Amino acid sequence: MKQRRLGRTEIPVSEISFGGVEIGLPYGIGVRSSADMPSEAESIHLLHQALELGITFFDTARAYGRSEELMGKAFKDRREQVILCSKCSLPVSPDSGTVKAGASAAIRRSLQKSLAALQTDYLDVLMLHNADLVTLNQESVS
Repeated sequence: MKQRRLGRTEIPVSEISFGGVEIGLPYGIGVRSSADMPSEAESIHLLHQALELGITFFDTARAYGRSEELMGKAFKDRREQVILCSKCSLPVSPDSGTVKAGASAAIRRSLQKSLAALQTDYLDVLMLHNADLVTLNQESVS
């Protein structure tokens, strides 16, 4: 598997990544209902097989059901071999669409939950889920 740098960083990642939504919840791409979901053992096998095939970048999110938990179980003894990326969401006011006060504390809480589920003490990448430029420019996010 070819490797490249992640964006402007020096982090080496595989050119193909593993998106974890479909092992965590029935999102509708290949898994249409709970009955179609891979079992825990099947999910862990898929994650191990992806790593064995050279995929090193694994993407998940708090919003992806059991995805973080399953990746944590799969990689707890292989953490140094993978690049883990997760996402958190910002608390947004439904009326104004602006980020609610306390966004930075919400991000920290979400990160702590992700670290616990992933059974690791660090993430290589943390992204904001569905954030736009207006949101990112708000002082409460800074």
